[in-house]
Amino acid sequence: MVSFIAAAGAMAVVGTAHAQSMARVWGANVLGQASPPQIVEGVTAVALSSEHSLALLPNGSIRGWGANTVNGINFNYGQTVEPSDLGACKAIAAGTSISVALRTDGIVRVWGKTDSYGTKTIPTDLGACTAIACMSNHIVALQESGTVRAWGRNDKNQCVVPADLGACKAIACGSQNSGAIRTDGTVVVWGSNDHGVCTVPSDVGASTAIAIGDRHGIALLENRTVRTWGSNAQGQLNVPVGIGACIAVAAGYYNSVALQADGVVRAWGNNTQGECNVPPDLVGVTSIAAAGYNVAAVQAKSFIELLSDATTANAALTASNAALTARLNCGDLNGDGEVNGADLGRMLISWGQCQ
Repeated sequence: MVSFIAAAGAMAVVGTAHAQSMARVWGANVLGQASPPQIVEGVTAVALSSEHSLALLPNGSIRGWGANTVNGINFNYGQTVEPSDLGACKAIAAGTSISVALRTDGIVRVWGKTDSYGTKTIPTDLGACTAIACMSNHIVALQESGTVRAWGRNDKNQCVVPADLGACKAIACGSQNSGAIRTDGTVVVWGSNDHGVCTVPSDVGASTAIAIGDRHGIALLENRTVRTWGSNAQGQLNVPVGIGACIAVAAGYYNSVALQADGVVRAWGNNTQGECNVPPDLVGVTSIAAAGYNVAAVQAKSFIELLSDATTANAALTASNAALTARLNCGDLNGDGEVNGADLGRMLISWGQCQ
């Protein structure tokens, strides 16, 4: 099932400003996570968990959906309703039954289900942050200093940040793993290594972004190529042949997603819930997200709007060419309304009535 949010606004966090924007979500929808409400204020970023979805709006507020009532049971633990005192935010993340936001002042906020694993207990010494990541009951945050912090469920040591990690520039969360990219581009992953997720291949060069699924990792290298590792039981490591230069990556449980520089989304791996069925009318994408059996994209404009833009641009070009042709036909090459020595090439054109 594919749903969308028709919106008007500007991109933020991971995109470029546009006059129109919408969020598209596809894959599993048993809890309503792929059925977003209409949001007229605009959408700048989307975050997903296996139960719910979040949208970040241009004014820094957040809207959530999913975890709806199924068979009379209410699965909403409050993660789709932002705190009244949240304030303006610049980034969002979602985990199982919890939501995470990074305010514009760098403060991290968490809300949702009862604090079973200490996920909602934000470290008191956590400084201002620049990035957040969340999945399966643990959170990773990147402080302004480049220091990585992690807390919450720690049964696989996913919250034990390597002592020698050093300063980093990007972070990621998997079901049982955490990851980061050092300032030199080196990818480091820790937590469960049952499927080799922590064993980053030596040929994974300097990277700019990473994503971690349930049993695999994916990195976006500085040369814009995509590299994967870990379990390939569902084909999640099989990067499509002919994939173009990419600018973002994401990972669900058993699938991988990449965003090409031309705005095209590519998805591969498990497709039992249609998570790899990229909508055929999906164009102009500026950012992506994935979690569980869902994938989301922030689309700059719809196909119809892009077509309208192209039509308008072509009409303007046609009018401009017509005006130029008219000037050439009357010898007025410089457009000053007179035919004189300043009009180079005057003798090479056909004289006609000036228009």
